[in-house]
Amino acid sequence: MNKENLHFIVFGRTQELAKAELSAVSRYLDIKVEPHTIGLDASLFEIKGKSEKIWDKVGGIIKTGKIVAEYKSFEEINEFTLQELIPKADTKVNFGISLYALGKNSRLQAIKPAMDALGKETKKLLKEEKRSSRFVSSKDIALSSVAVRKEKLLRRGVDICFFVTPEKIYIGITEWTQDFDRFSKIDYGRPKADHKSGMCPPKLARMMVNLATPGAPMKVLDPFCGSGTILMEAAEVGHQVLFGSDSSPKAISDSNQNLKWYAKVFNRQLRINVNLAEVHKLSQTMSKGQVNIIVTEPYLGPQRGRIKLDQTIPMLTRLYMGAWRQFALILPKGGRVCMILPVFKVEDQNDRYIQIRKDIEKLGFIQLGYPDWVEVSDRGSLRYARPHARIEREIFVWEKT
Repeated sequence: MNKENLHFIVFGRTQELAKAELSAVSRYLDIKVEPHTIGLDASLFEIKGKSEKIWDKVGGIIKTGKIVAEYKSFEEINEFTLQELIPKADTKVNFGISLYALGKNSRLQAIKPAMDALGKETKKLLKEEKRSSRFVSSKDIALSSVAVRKEKLLRRGVDICFFVTPEKIYIGITEWTQDFDRFSKIDYGRPKADHKSGMCPPKLARMMVNLATPGAPMKVLDPFCGSGTILMEAAEVGHQVLFGSDSSPKAISDSNQNLKWYAKVFNRQLRINVNLAEVHKLSQTMSKGQVNIIVTEPYLGPQRGRIKLDQTIPMLTRLYMGAWRQFALILPKGGRVCMILPVFKVEDQNDRYIQIRKDIEKLGFIQLGYPDWVEVSDRGSLRYARPHARIEREIFVWEKT
């Protein structure tokens, strides 16, 4: 193992989806990524290439950096160890300590008081050397990406991360954290939102675009564009030719206003075409090859009240297959579709699915898979769910043969 290439990655709440996204982005950027240790709270990867190209493209990674040392036990680590990792500067330097589990029985909560004491001892040592510093502590065992950015640990300090296994401890230095302000601005700052119909979260939209992307830039279509979230995230990945459609006049108005706002706020030059259209008539207004990839979250069924599955599932099946027949007509060979299907959670019963995978295959599509270090469902999908949700999302990627 070349320690120069060993990186740590802290994934967000949907770890398997984020791992699949990492695999997809590294592949289309031609950067080799191999798992070293897949952990509970974080994972280690060997990355060969310009890893910094990956981070600002992804939606599912919240913190990453390089491994700089490893030890057999905490007894080998003291304030002099940390002192060497804190940059020298003429001004005050902030530093923090984060703990992550790479294996079971890591006892992080029991270790944290000793780590806090180590931070205070390190601050005392720096003071003796006439180096001004501030130890950034937290009640949590790890500093969040929000805390790292707000405390300016990337610009004028350091976030020292400990990754604990039963056999050894790795030490890493955080080099990048997710831009929470940017995602928050898209989520809450856009002028139009439709909470009644439901909206695709920006981070999920970003991950879906990356899963579908074989390279950039591509021509992207969202045929259930809603308020335009997926199209905005497609632009962030680097796609500049964007098409959106929806059967709702309100959705078209919302998307156009949001995309205009996005281009102004984030200073983007985009070619955008958003039109009112029924999904089962796409081929009447779009020619074959006009788009390369389709990324979409369709209508998933009623968001409120009692869901009558004996009516909802057949209705959604007809809607989705009408869409897929159009996808087959407008996508070229090698074109991709990343689409969400709903999973209905029924109390004391098995999950209920939309059973259309074989019908999609008959239209000339194959379902794409993932590396063996990404855990998928028995249907080969990636799952996304918020706590206590009645409808979960399962995400598939298909390719036109």
